[in-house]
Amino acid sequence: MKNAENRNKNLEVNKPNNKIDLGAGSGSALRIKLNPSHNHRGIEKLYEKMHLNQGVFLSERVSAHLSVSSSLAYALAAEEVIGLSIPQRAEYIRTIASELERIRAHLYCIMLIGRLSRAERLRSVSGKKLIEILALFERLFGNRYHSALIRIGGVSRDIATAEGEMLKDFLGEILQASDRMRMIVETDPLLALSIKKKGSLTPEIIRNYGISGPAARASGIDIDIRRDEPYSAYPYLDFAVPRREEGDIFARMLIRIEEIFESVSMISDSLSALKRINTPLFAELDRMPEGEGIGRSESPEGEFFHYIRSWGGNVPFRHKIRPPSYMIAPAAEKVFGQSGIDNNQLILISLDPSYLYFSGLAAESGTSGYNLQIPNNPVPGFSASLKESGSSSAPVRN
Repeated sequence: MKNAENRNKNLEVNKPNNKIDLGAGSGSALRIKLNPSHNHRGIEKLYEKMHLNQGVFLSERVSAHLSVSSSLAYALAAEEVIGLSIPQRAEYIRTIASELERIRAHLYCIMLIGRLSRAERLRSVSGKKLIEILALFERLFGNRYHSALIRIGGVSRDIATAEGEMLKDFLGEILQASDRMRMIVETDPLLALSIKKKGSLTPEIIRNYGISGPAARASGIDIDIRRDEPYSAYPYLDFAVPRREEGDIFARMLIRIEEIFESVSMISDSLSALKRINTPLFAELDRMPEGEGIGRSESPEGEFFHYIRSWGGNVPFRHKIRPPSYMIAPAAEKVFGQSGIDNNQLILISLDPSYLYFSGLAAESGTSGYNLQIPNNPVPGFSASLKESGSSSAPVRN
């Protein structure tokens, strides 16, 4: 009985308190308090009991919609420790998968913003292409999210000539859809009321919190790991890094749309390169020596970081993960402090965080009765019953 009481006390002491408290009046935030806490799922400890190749599958499940970025960063860290040289064909296939993931994630984010702001044309165009790219992922890599494409030393699947032609046809459709999305975002007056000058992030906030990805580039910070510390086939590709100065939802949306154009260009160039490159898909993995390695990839949210420490053998001694969303969530304190509570759902979606890394996030207003709660395993979409009771669920990622 005494042991049970002690366990309960420990649970209470370690219980996460992940909450944003907002005091509000007339729709504007007057006070705010953020208490972030990490959602401990034991993933880092699991790596210490797994063979290196098994760790790739676990890395995909750190965040489903960033499965390629996470597993690639993990593989890069392991390859740095081992000193593996990756076959060139595998480098291009890794790049194609990474950019397809970027297009998929950006379409999802744009679709949700269109849905929340009731911009039906934007939601329709992005939603249709999102469904198509999910089917394309399944056709090319065997699964819409957990494809097990990345492996230490290379990739597990090739892209055949017929599949490459099919992908090129789809890229043309994506370009047309992106043109339509950009036109809607730039010209729709009702959408502008919801996204312009809302949720602005200053360069100082970006630097202080270490935010990367589209959120940083939309605030004038010129940063991109693909260009600054290139990996995979990025050193061989010519691409631009879009950047804007406004720092608001509008800027973040346009950055994502411009990045889709750049992704299409990189995928097209990579497909052309595959026609003249005929190397193996992977290098054989030998025993991992003693040492440490860092893997960094530019995910659709920002920098995905994996660290591996080895004492020799094929099981890491220590593993560390830093997902991009962990820097985005604390910045909400500053953003909500400057914007009305009515805009908080759009702001959160435009920052594109994945709350799977956290124990939960709640925004409460002490004076207006408005309550925004994001549960651990939310179902994307609005709940009519919650809206009627004065609260609503924001669509978020797993």
